[in-house]
Parts: sequence; structure tokens; C-alpha cells
Amino acid sequence: VFSAMGQAPWLRYRPAQIQRDVLINVRRPARPTHTAVVRWGLTDSMWNIIERCWHQDWERRPCIDQVLEYLEAALASFDKSHQS
Repeated sequence: VFSAMGQAPWLRYRPAQIQRDVLINVRRPARPTHTAVVRWGLTDSMWNIIERCWHQDWERRPCIDQVLEYLEAALASFDKSHQS
């Protein structure tokens, strides 16, 4: 779900490059843009949760209880919008 066309994010990078980009350059994987990701559940709400968990300042990241609340709300919204 979090990769472009089924490939892992940063597939062609070495682990040291990924660490440098994440820790020093504050880089995160880009949000996939292909239309299938919404069908798979990567909605705006879900991406917002992911970005909150990736916050550079660990103290501003949500605790697991908050993540579960966000996920429950995002899932309920996704299910409601995809009912036939």
C-alpha cells in the first residue's frame, strides 16, 4: 500500500542512504499517486495518520492509543464511503 506500483519505498537505496535521508535530510517516502491506493485504503485520512507517526520530533508523534483512535475513525469513514 505504501509503495509505488507494488515496489517497496526507496527500493534502490542502500540502508545507509535511507538512514541519512530520514535522519539528517528529514525525508520520508512520497505518497503514492496511482489511483489504486485509495481502493487499497490509503485515503487522505490514512496518509495523515502516517505522516503524524513520521513526525521528525518524536514527542509530537501520536501514542499508540491515539493511533488506534485515528485508525478506527479512518476505517469507519473508508467503509462508509465504499459501501455499495
